[in-house]
Amino acid sequence: MEAQIRRSVIGILCTYNGAPDEPQWMLDREEDGWTIRSLETGMYAGVENWSTSDGSKVVSIEEKYVWHIWREEGTDEHFR
Repeated sequence: MEAQIRRSVIGILCTYNGAPDEPQWMLDREEDGWTIRSLETGMYAGVENWSTSDGSKVVSIEEKYVWHIWREEGTDEHFR
């Protein structure tokens, strides 16, 4: 059961000040996008079964999964 619980990604908290009681994630720039890596486990946030269907789950995976993240037009604070 432990492995299954740790596989699901419930939320990603990225802070500048650090929060020792929260999971920490690193966004790394890749040539064609970004990877999101857990500093605790070294695993990556990816989509279950590499699916692009609506409702697909974000889970922890061993291989790099590249995300395409860009700034939302008209704001400096929101990204998609």
